[in-house]
Amino acid sequence: RLEKNPHLLSTDKDAVAAGAMSLASAITRYKSEISDYGRTKAFTLDMLKKFDIAQKPISDLKRTDYADHALRRRDGYRNENYELKPIEPSTVLHGFQGRESVLEHADLRWGVEIDVNEYEKAVRGLRKSRVISESKERDRLPTSKELQDLTTYSYIDFHLKNYSNTPLYLIMWLDIYTGRRLGELPRLEIQ
Repeated sequence: RLEKNPHLLSTDKDAVAAGAMSLASAITRYKSEISDYGRTKAFTLDMLKKFDIAQKPISDLKRTDYADHALRRRDGYRNENYELKPIEPSTVLHGFQGRESVLEHADLRWGVEIDVNEYEKAVRGLRKSRVISESKERDRLPTSKELQDLTTYSYIDFHLKNYSNTPLYLIMWLDIYTGRRLGELPRLEIQ
């Protein structure tokens, strides 16, 4: 254990704390240092902190930990914090991508010894067994009725509810007519 965790011999409190840092603590620290990510990633990271894997020290995580977590997420997750329904392989992958950001940051920025090989082998095995995968390409466009329903709902939401401050019906049609790629419209700035 000492060979893999030399920080345990250190008298430097920060080195000991970083080496014994749980995944949940690493996520909290990562979010305090990095702010350039979207709401989905923030939600995914916050959710990840409530899973059992988040209580383990990041320097001790093995491919079996990653694989067990992925299988539990795919099949429906249950612990004292959550009782979740089964999810698609692309959603499991999204969680892994968020976790990878935290682990890379801990390794490169904080100097925590992360066994990246274990993580990569876990991901490779999960991809081969189709537990994680890219999302399926959409093969249809919304119908006219679906577009009208979305427009009506978001119009009512914007004009008749007190808490809505974004005219989604206008943004939706601007997106459709301009043909912008996913994520381009939210980055536009009014000058």
